[in-house]
Amino acid sequence: MKTPPTPLQQQVRSFVRRMAMVGGVAFIVVWAYNWWESGSLAHGLLHGLTIAMAVLPEEIPVALSSFMALGAWRLMQQRLLTKQPQTVETLGSATVICVDKTGTLTQNRMALSQLYCPGQTGPIPFEEQKELPAPLSDLLATAMWASEPSPFDPMEQALHRAYTQTTSRDQRPAYRMVHEYPLGEKPPMMTHIFAHADGRLIVACKGAPEGIIARCQLPEAEKAQALAALTQLAAAGLRVLG
Repeated sequence: MKTPPTPLQQQVRSFVRRMAMVGGVAFIVVWAYNWWESGSLAHGLLHGLTIAMAVLPEEIPVALSSFMALGAWRLMQQRLLTKQPQTVETLGSATVICVDKTGTLTQNRMALSQLYCPGQTGPIPFEEQKELPAPLSDLLATAMWASEPSPFDPMEQALHRAYTQTTSRDQRPAYRMVHEYPLGEKPPMMTHIFAHADGRLIVACKGAPEGIIARCQLPEAEKAQALAALTQLAAAGLRVLG
C-alpha cells in the first residue's frame, strides 16, 4: 500500500511548482530582452538561466530539514517520541480532532464517580469534600490501601485524591508497606500489606469485581445485588474496580 503524501509534502510540492512557473516566466522574459538588446542568443540564454536558477534557491531542502530537526527537538522536550515523522506532520496540520467515546485523547486523569457496598440498594454518587458514611468510608480507604503508596496510575491517583478529600484523619503516614502481591492469578488481583509501628496490619486487595466478589463470603442475596450493581455501573460506561 502506497503511503499518501503528508500535508507538508503537498505544500512543498505546490510551492516548487509555483516557483518553477515563476522561474520559467522570468527565464523567457530575461532571455528575450537580452537577446533583443545584445543580438546574441548565447548572451540571452546565459542571463535567462541565471535568473531562473536564482528563483529556486538550493537552500530549500536544508531549511526544511532544519525545521524538521527543530520540531523533533521540541517534541523530545515534551517527552514525545514518534516512529514516523510524517505522523507528526499530519497531526500538526490538523484543525479538527474527532475521538470516540472512550476518550483516546485525554488529560490522563481519572476521577471517582460512584461507590457501592454489598447490602446497598444501588451505587451512590461520590461527591468531593463530603463526609461519607462509615461503610463507604471504609470502602474508599480499602481501595486506597490496595493502591500503590506513591501512585503513578491515573486510577490509583484518583483513589488517593478521593481519600484525601473525604478523610478526617489521614492514616497513611503511620503505616508502611511491608509486602506486595503483584497483579496476577486467576482472577487477576493485587494485594498490599501495610504494617503499623505497634504491630497492626492492613491487608487490602483490588482487581476485577467478579473475582473479588467470588473470593468474598457474601450471602447469595448480597452477591446477586453486587453483580446487579456491577452490571449497572458497566452499562453506564464506567470503569469498575473491586
